[in-house]
Amino acid sequence: METLTKEFELPSQGLFDGPTKVTVRPMTTKEEKLIFTARDNSFLDKLVKACIVEPADIDLNKLHSADITYLLFMIREMTFGPEYKQIMICPECGTKQEVDINITEMKNYLLDFEELSKCSEITLPICGDTLKIKLLSNGDINEINKVIKQLTRENKLQDPEGYEYTYRFAKLIETINGEEKDIKEVINYLDNLNLRDFNEIKRALSEIRLGLDTTNIRVCKHCGEEVEVQGVVVPEFFRSF
Repeated sequence: METLTKEFELPSQGLFDGPTKVTVRPMTTKEEKLIFTARDNSFLDKLVKACIVEPADIDLNKLHSADITYLLFMIREMTFGPEYKQIMICPECGTKQEVDINITEMKNYLLDFEELSKCSEITLPICGDTLKIKLLSNGDINEINKVIKQLTRENKLQDPEGYEYTYRFAKLIETINGEEKDIKEVINYLDNLNLRDFNEIKRALSEIRLGLDTTNIRVCKHCGEEVEVQGVVVPEFFRSF
């Protein structure tokens, strides 16, 4: 049986020594089994990997999470079409309503390495320190998740949520004033950082455009106001109308 395939350019552009392009096929019954037997969101990576035809031996750890999200939406469009329904709550009038999300209205941003270089080195406004920040691969994120789960399981964290928040930011910092620090030092550094300085790190990260902008503009059926709706993976995502 001949299967339709399509080549897509990945947002991360091979940043982590992964491919810049992949060839993908639509979902089959095998992938539907993954969906309906899943216990958590880890099935999304498995689904994407199963639908990648080329390279056949792709290592998802060498991709960015934005690549996974982008491919997930492209696979959905190939399989069922670009439109699906989700619930929106209008921020103006509070009305809950069903809206159509259209994947073709979403723009995919490929990583601009020159832009990344400009955003990756920042000087903090209060303390004056110079930081070099980096993007994390899908493999990095998986490793972080393992560490947090292990520490939580061993009951070593007094504030698991707070520690996880700081730990994830700490992994984004490559050097402080040109020096590499161990993770404990970086966490302590961030915990004692002026909030304005910490917000500067977040601002720099937000300047790096990467991946699918899932925004759709919709008009509230009740008050007529335009609303920005972010397309998300809901149950309807995996089926057609």
